[in-house]
Parts: sequence; C-alpha cells; structure tokens
Amino acid sequence: MSHLLFKTIFIFLLLSFHLSFHQTEASIFHHFLVAIFNNLPNNDVPLTVHCQSRDDDLGYHNLTVGQSFNFTFRENIFWRTVFYCHFWWHPKETSFDVFNKGQRCIKHGPYYSHNCIWVAFSDVFTLNGTEASIFHRFLVAIFNNLPNNDIPLTLHCQSDDKDLGYHNLTVGQSFNFTFHEDIIWKTVFYCRFWWHPKEIEFDVFNNGQRCIKHGPIYSHDCIWEAGIRPKFLVSIFSSLPNNNVPLTVHCQSRDDDLGFHNITVGQSYNFTFYENFFWRTVFFCHFWWHPKEISFDVFNKGQKCIKKGPVYSHDCIWIAELDGFTLNGVKEHDW
Repeated sequence: MSHLLFKTIFIFLLLSFHLSFHQTEASIFHHFLVAIFNNLPNNDVPLTVHCQSRDDDLGYHNLTVGQSFNFTFRENIFWRTVFYCHFWWHPKETSFDVFNKGQRCIKHGPYYSHNCIWVAFSDVFTLNGTEASIFHRFLVAIFNNLPNNDIPLTLHCQSDDKDLGYHNLTVGQSFNFTFHEDIIWKTVFYCRFWWHPKEIEFDVFNNGQRCIKHGPIYSHDCIWEAGIRPKFLVSIFSSLPNNNVPLTVHCQSRDDDLGFHNITVGQSYNFTFYENFFWRTVFFCHFWWHPKEISFDVFNKGQKCIKKGPVYSHDCIWIAELDGFTLNGVKEHDW
C-alpha cells in the first residue's frame, strides 16, 4: 500500500513539474532571433551561409544582395546554446559564433537584446547596427626616424590575405594603413624591413587590445618608429666604509651573465646595453658585503631605469652605502 502511494505521489509531482515548466517556459526561456543580411557589393557572387548548433544543422543558404536568412530558437535549460556559422564570399571566408550569450547575442555584444541582427559588409560584419564598439578600425603607422642619409627604409607588410606591397621611406616619411580585425579577432599583419645592411621581420599587429602581445599600452593606433635605440648605462659605485671587505657584484640578464666583480671603496663597475626589441630587458644583480647580501633589478624599465624610478634617464647610477642603495640620488633599497 505504501509503495503504491509513493508511486502515485511521484507521478503527481512529475506531472505538476511538467505543467508548470510549460506554463513558465515563455517567461524563463526567451525566444531568440538570428538574422543574417547580405549588404555586400552588388555582384553575381552570393553570400553562402551554413549555420548549425551542437544539435541542429540549418543547412546551406545562398543570399543575394538584400536577402536575409533568419532562424529562431529558445536557449537550452542550461543557457549554453551556441549557434555558429560559416560564410563564403569568394575568395573570402570566415566562421564565428552568431549566438553564444543569451543577454547580448555574443559575449561582449553591444547591448542587451533577443534579436541578433548580423549584416555582412565587404570588410566587416556588424551586430545590431554596431560596428565600431566591437570591430574597431585599427591604424598601423610606420615612421622612418633613422639617421639622415641616402639609404631609405624599405618595408613590405602583409597579412594572410592582403599584400600591401613594397614601400621606400626617406627620413621623416611614414607608411600607414587601416583595417578592421576579422570576426574572430585573429588578424595578424607582419612586415619585413631593410635598411642596408640591416634587416628584420616581425608582427606589427597581432593583438586588438595592445597592437601586439605584451604591447606597452591599450590602443587602436599602432605607431611604429624605426630609429637608433638609445644606449643605457648601469654604473655601480661603492661608497661603503673604507675597510678590507670589497663589495662583490654579480649581474646578469636573461641572456647575458656579466660575471663576478669585486669593487673596493671609490671604484665602480659599469656596463652598457641596448634594450631588446620588445622593451622587456631586465638586468638584476646580487651584492655581497660580508655579512650582508641583497639582490634586486638594476634595470627593468627603459624610461626610468626601474619601475617607479626617480627620474627619466638612460643613465642608471647605483651607489652602495652603509644603509642601502640609491638610484640617481634617491634611496631605493636597504641592505
């Protein structure tokens, strides 16, 4: 009897949940619309679209200019619905999520909406009329600030699908180009530079937030300047009490070990260098003056020698004293 009662109650609860689920479905699981419009230049090449989710394949669709492909759906119970589409417009193609976030259509979408209106243009896709806040226009500018002579700076820039050609820049000239990042934020432009007899190749853009990975600041303007890098000087002076114990110094960077040096009172140990290309040069030193010892960066920031350094300078003058170390006249470290 009790077993029958338990089954009856269980079935009743299950039916109640089923009915309440359907009654509240409209208020909990919103109805979403995805619309894809072809606003490409008017020609004979259609925009081919293939959209699907994990469970549903919506097939291939050819959109002529002004046509659209639309579909509606509700999010799944865990709010994990994702629809992605592949686009072909010869010779270009791309693929990306057209829906992966119920509140804004996609993560970082422009605003809250249940209507996800995508428009295909020749150089970019927009979502709900917003292009600038998602697909920023970037500027790359390359200036020739090399010594004034008869040798121009020759450069050749390109991406996976664009070749920007060769350009010769005399002193003071620049080469500029603008672009939108691709829809999946994977745009890369790289350039090769020749200034006889030197040459180098590197990415001038590979990161939308900072121009390049580990770039110095957030910016959509990537201003490159070809010039002679400043030479930095690090000097370490011993101003310790005059006794028979020398100051022992061992300095190194990631790539260079400068060895051990014993400095008596009034002497100094000096070295010069150029920062590496990405402004990430660090030199650190270990100091011994029996029984004391300490280690710290003597250079990690090109503008001020060290982060939060006292003044802007290319000369980093460290003085070892009885109570610690000064940098360019300002106390930085205790023993």
